[in-house]
Amino acid sequence: MIRLKTVIKRCFFLTTFLSSITGCVGPPPEVVEVPPPPPCTIPSGYSIDKGIHQGLKTMRTPNCGKLFDKIFQALLNISSHRPSIQNRRKFVIFFEKLVQENKIPFKKTNTLFRTYFDENLVALSSSHRISFFRNKPEIMEQRIEREMAKKKIGLEDVMGLKKEFRKLQIRVNNFKKTFRILADIK
Repeated sequence: MIRLKTVIKRCFFLTTFLSSITGCVGPPPEVVEVPPPPPCTIPSGYSIDKGIHQGLKTMRTPNCGKLFDKIFQALLNISSHRPSIQNRRKFVIFFEKLVQENKIPFKKTNTLFRTYFDENLVALSSSHRISFFRNKPEIMEQRIEREMAKKKIGLEDVMGLKKEFRKLQIRVNNFKKTFRILADIK
């Protein structure tokens, strides 16, 4: 009988001990879900003003800066729905804001702007480049053709300056003829 009392006391002690331990543990903590980051949205639609607003918003979103080239192409497509000389100014404002906020370097925006919206060729901006490519005129012509395709988008499709683009084409063709003649002189 003494053994039975000892066993009961031990069971009671063990039960009390275990219930006190489990009472201290309590329920598990709540799992807090972290919301996903906002999406990197590429501008779309037909309004260049709304597209630029969305483009700036996306560029300001963390980890979305790498999409600048896609955003820029989307803005070109949007603005081509309503070609206007004012579109050029809107791109200037877009670039200025991104440069001021250190989202993109000035040099890149300057080169993009000159490549798409300026009537002078970036490929011919230095006499050093011209003399360098004198021995390889086909490379110079390829660079000019790539830039002219971009100028067609910027001048004609975005700004609606068809006459100015045609004049530029004539100037470029005259340059190519002259450049070929100079390249043939060794």
